[in-house]
Amino acid sequence: VQTCALPILYKEAMHIAQQLYITFIDDTSKEADAYFPEIKKEEWKETGREDHPTDEKHLYPYSFINYSRIK
Repeated sequence: VQTCALPILYKEAMHIAQQLYITFIDDTSKEADAYFPEIKKEEWKETGREDHPTDEKHLYPYSFINYSRIK
């Protein structure tokens, strides 16, 4: 049995983070066993986004999203 501690670490570090650099992969067809904590709109402002569609190298669209803490 393999477990992943990253979601716990991410959740614990959210209160001290000032910036988030997220890679979002738009793949709703697969179930994941670990998730990043919710990014609350009242605490974070999106400051940058770079969207990428599917292509010959990438099966799923993905985005690089930057957030800055507002609260």
